[in-house]
Amino acid sequence: MINDIRPVQASNLIVKFADDINLGIKVTDDSDASYMETNNIINWAEINRMKLNYKKTWEMVIRGKITRPLPAPLPMIVRKSWLKILGVTFQENPSMWDMHLVELMSKACSRMYIIRTCKYYGFSRKELDLLFHSLILSIIVFGIEVWGCASYSKYLSQVDKLLKRAYKYGYLMYQVSIVDILNNKDRDLWEKITTDPNHALQVLLPPSRQLELRNRGHEYELPRVRTERFKRVFVNRCLFNFI
Repeated sequence: MINDIRPVQASNLIVKFADDINLGIKVTDDSDASYMETNNIINWAEINRMKLNYKKTWEMVIRGKITRPLPAPLPMIVRKSWLKILGVTFQENPSMWDMHLVELMSKACSRMYIIRTCKYYGFSRKELDLLFHSLILSIIVFGIEVWGCASYSKYLSQVDKLLKRAYKYGYLMYQVSIVDILNNKDRDLWEKITTDPNHALQVLLPPSRQLELRNRGHEYELPRVRTERFKRVFVNRCLFNFI
């Protein structure tokens, strides 16, 4: 399918993945292009003889701790307080990952029963380690570059406790931590982005430095950080960790 759809305003973002479209719009007190951008998608679908599935079309307003009234909801589109996009559950407050962690931990704990049963029937520690990596660690690392910005004390520590318990019970051959896993996954993706000029995430990188003051791990400018939450997001996390 040809990706020929473009936002009406360049400041807005349209991401098309197969037959799914994600539309990101920055709403301020002075401007709200929601209606204009949604009508643009509707017209594009009609021109290309495609039918939009409104039962699978939702709106979510991403906001922090603000008292400003929310923009009016879009017609025919249900507004939700959370959305699951490519396996990661986002909530309207970008600092909250409760729903994603609850689902992740529920899956992990239910699969621990499988490994416990296998241990009862005499599986070796090496075999249990392979099972743990296949059944549990795989769902933990999925999308961790995105939700890894979550607070450690509130969210990531839950995963760490599960990993420590797995090692204690003999399900892992080596003790691992969520911080080490996150750093390794960050570095793998960071190297792919910075070494491939055609990578889709190249647009997220800041400009290169103009002055060469000293050798660094990368050539990009460091952003001004005002909050710890801003520093923890993937790109900024890599900019400061791999400097």
